[in-house]
Amino acid sequence: MKLRILEVEGENIANNGGKIAFGPDGYLYISIGDDAIGVENYVHHAQDLNHFNGKILRINVNTLPYSIPSDNPFAGISDAKPEIWAYGLRKMWRYTFDPKSKQLFGADVGEVQQEEINIVTKGANLGWPYMEGESVYMEDNSIDKSGFKSPINTYSHEDGVCIIGGNFYYGKENPYLQNKLVFGDFRGSIFSLTKETNGKWTRELLEIQNKLDDVFLICGFDTDEDNELYVMGFSNTDVGPKGAIYKIMH
Repeated sequence: MKLRILEVEGENIANNGGKIAFGPDGYLYISIGDDAIGVENYVHHAQDLNHFNGKILRINVNTLPYSIPSDNPFAGISDAKPEIWAYGLRKMWRYTFDPKSKQLFGADVGEVQQEEINIVTKGANLGWPYMEGESVYMEDNSIDKSGFKSPINTYSHEDGVCIIGGNFYYGKENPYLQNKLVFGDFRGSIFSLTKETNGKWTRELLEIQNKLDDVFLICGFDTDEDNELYVMGFSNTDVGPKGAIYKIMH
């Protein structure tokens, strides 16, 4: 049986569709972008709490069509959608929950300057469209940026073009990756992110052995029942696109 839970209108839904996943609390999280590509005179809504664009939503689907968790940050507040969990996103179309810390780690795709990884907390404002990563995207001196939650790591478009969020590694076959967040870039690079003892996160580019002759474009990551990590994507071959899933091995 197919049941419609939530519907979002938008001219640019092809670029603004995101991810849906159940969190460790049992609620359904939904990311929706605020991407202006292909739409003339686009109005950004990521800072507008009356719109779903540029947000992560959190809903309870144990009752249908759905209900609002009582601890959602904007539940019961006028002029705000009660489904909103966090806002100020551009296009967080991949995210993951760390099985150990239960924190939500999201990869927000940049526009022209930076790609970013964020720890997304209740009611957080990630700053888009005024900030893109750690850089100013839309200058407005009337905006107080002190309340924006900064990313834990960014990289410029010299190192990639579109961040693809991944997963924490807690398997056994790759000891070097233990306790690290492994993610990638659409162009084929794979990175690890490590939290240091001083609380800062450091990024490392992982060397890929046995590369394909064709460029492998990364679309996502996931883990199996043994917590081993897989990367998904496709290559544009001479006979057309070819999708594949690869297991990450040491």
